[in-house]
Amino acid sequence: MAAITRFDHAVVGVTDLEAAAKTWSRLGFRITPKGEHEGKGTANYCVMLPNAYVELIGITDPALAGEKLVTRFSGNPGGVGLAYGSDVPDATHAALRAAGLEAGDIQRLQRPLDLDGKREMVRFANVRINDERLAPLTQFTCHHITPELTRARHEWMLHANGATAMREITVSVPDFAPVRALWTAMFGKVDEADGSLRVRLGDVLLRAVSPATAKARFGHDVPQNTAHVAALTFATNECDAAAAMWDMGGVTYREEKHRLIAAPKSACGVAVEFVDGH
Repeated sequence: MAAITRFDHAVVGVTDLEAAAKTWSRLGFRITPKGEHEGKGTANYCVMLPNAYVELIGITDPALAGEKLVTRFSGNPGGVGLAYGSDVPDATHAALRAAGLEAGDIQRLQRPLDLDGKREMVRFANVRINDERLAPLTQFTCHHITPELTRARHEWMLHANGATAMREITVSVPDFAPVRALWTAMFGKVDEADGSLRVRLGDVLLRAVSPATAKARFGHDVPQNTAHVAALTFATNECDAAAAMWDMGGVTYREEKHRLIAAPKSACGVAVEFVDGH
């Protein structure tokens, strides 16, 4: 669907936000300053890349967050949401509805950002796609009203592990048919190759695979009956250098030629894959 033009960010739910920031720092990622979602009872840290990012989100006030979200974040939820890029929220909302999808009302959100002694407000306009075919994952479009603040510091995108871009999002699903229908409605075209469904969103590949394929590729079990974010794949300048950093950080990982895979227990419930290349 033309209104969704790119992948924006992956949402990783965590039970302990401060511990999560340290965990992703051990992977060699630079973490942005903490952001509090005003009136929502949640906060985040982000891992910024030039083309997309990862949002580590945790609950700070259970009463404000609500019972449903608290339950969702209990234990170690891992990947909980997929956010797609949107340039014009009203047009995106209308296009989703025209495609026969249930699009929630446009939500205008903000979080404060303190830089150089000055407080700014980072603002977003999101549209949630209410559909059970990729449950329990949340899908929504995200429009950055203040894009200059989302990546306010160039150094936020300079990572010690050499990561240069997000390359793939791999989701395991029990049945391709409903996901194919959903993504066709959302994006207009879905390719099928090598036993997976594929959608190219900008320079990020969104891929759906079976639980068996996810285990074979990433080396860990995934849920059999629900959708699950199996892995986030990043390009890195040099896998060998990243591996040395992971060794020092005590990261559990598997190494193959031109490829590293950090186990979910080392990345807050989602596998992290590094591949050589920009």
